Amino acid sequence: MSNELVSNLIHTAYLMFNHNSVVIAYVTGFVICVLLSLWKPSRYTLLTLLGFLTLAVGFEYDKHLVGPLVRQTLGSVVGESDNYMRTTKLINIFLGEVMPVVFFVFGWLLIFMAMIVGARKCRSRRM
Repeated sequence: MSNELVSNLIHTAYLMFNHNSVVIAYVTGFVICVLLSLWKPSRYTLLTLLGFLTLAVGFEYDKHLVGPLVRQTLGSVVGESDNYMRTTKLINIFLGEVMPVVFFVFGWLLIFMAMIVGARKCRSRRM
C-alpha cells in the first residue's frame, strides 16, 4: 500500500472515531451492561443497561433522525399548507428541541438511579 493510501485510511479512521466517539462510549457501556446482566442480573445492571441504551438512541436521534422525522411529521400533519404556523412551530420545538433533552436527561437519570441502587446494596452488605 502506498503512503498516501495509508495516510488517508488513518485520517478516515480518526474522523470516524471523532464523529462517533460519544456513541462508541455509550454502546460500549451498553455491551458491558448486557454481559453483566447475563452473568449476574440485578437492578443495577438493568438500570445502567437502559440508561446507556437511552443515551445511545438519543445521540443517534439528535444526530441523524430529528431532521427527517420533523419533515415527515410536518408533511403528514400540515401538508403543503402554510396556514398552520402554530402547529409547525410546536412540532419543531417538541421533536427538535424537547425530545433530545428528554433522551439525555432520562438516560443519565437511569444511570444515576443505578448508582444509588448499587451504593445501597453495597452498604447493606457491609452491615
